[in-house]
Amino acid sequence: VPQDANPDRAAVIVRMEPALHLKGDPARGAAITARLCLSCHYLQGRGQRVGPDLSSTGTRPADQLLTDILDPNRQVAPDYAAYEIRRVTGEPVIGMISSETATRLTVRAPGSPDLSVARAEIQEIHSTGRSLMPEGLEQGLTPQDLAHLLAFLRVPDASLLPP
Repeated sequence: VPQDANPDRAAVIVRMEPALHLKGDPARGAAITARLCLSCHYLQGRGQRVGPDLSSTGTRPADQLLTDILDPNRQVAPDYAAYEIRRVTGEPVIGMISSETATRLTVRAPGSPDLSVARAEIQEIHSTGRSLMPEGLEQGLTPQDLAHLLAFLRVPDASLLPP
């Protein structure tokens, strides 16, 4: 998780907007995707199924992709909203609800196996209204790096991902 992310996400977008006018190299973008995105996102047989599948990102305009990357909380699809669950033991669980039944919830979070929680163990549950995707992923990236990332995401091809 990035440290000290600039809370002014609109300013970050303005600072990185030049990426929209630079030519990107999809192969370099694939390397950035592998490093920053596949721990949570899935693409053509690679990665994890925490966030949305990246296979269809090519249908989104580049400026929208840039905003989605730099300000992940601006527009959160209900299926990907983070939930905070407080167990009767007081232990918190944070993640997205990947499935639920009358008696159990299954919670998915990056870097850990799915957790099944009995509803009887739950004291409180609420949506955070935020994405699990952290703000600040742009730290250490230049507008040119983002141009590479966008070039890859506009035509995602898992064969370009490093082994």
